[in-house]
Amino acid sequence: MDEHSQKIVNIATARMKTGEARKEPRLEMAKKISFITAAGLLLAWGIYSYEPDITEPYLNAAEPKTSYLNNGQAVVTIKQDSQGHYLFIGEINGKKVKFLLDTGATLVAVPPGVARYLGLPFGQSVKSHTANGESISYLSRARQIKVGGITLNNIEASIATGFEGDTILLGMSFLKNLSVKQEAGKMYLSRKTLSQEQSK
Repeated sequence: MDEHSQKIVNIATARMKTGEARKEPRLEMAKKISFITAAGLLLAWGIYSYEPDITEPYLNAAEPKTSYLNNGQAVVTIKQDSQGHYLFIGEINGKKVKFLLDTGATLVAVPPGVARYLGLPFGQSVKSHTANGESISYLSRARQIKVGGITLNNIEASIATGFEGDTILLGMSFLKNLSVKQEAGKMYLSRKTLSQEQSK
């Protein structure tokens, strides 16, 4: 054995006798355990502190088309999807959201997670009866709702507990201000004329 090799062996032997060589693997193991423990605590914190807020809606729908009549009136066209629904992109308070047109809904109905994303106020609580039983809703109000080229302000809404997902029901608190016509798989929305308003 040459002199260099002998030095290496001597150093290794000395380390084994003093316990240094055994300390290093233990130190590495302690580091790994600390890392795993920290990661586990972070994961647990994430699970228990999670709230189903919407940070950005998943907008898997099309934006409606807007055309204008000679008098400047906007006509918004919404196409029916393959399931017969009118699902489309609009805006509430300047943020893009996904709407499902629902003439059977009294108010614009917003899931709680989306309401928090939009900053809508949770007002007076009311009990409502649905097919799934009794639920609690909170009265609210949208500063502005925009569908294509039609914008309406100060619209009544409700925030329904148990209403999941990121789709908002565009109900009659918005639609009552419009002329709504359905034809050949399309829905046409326009602002009511003065004569239509007076005939109500």
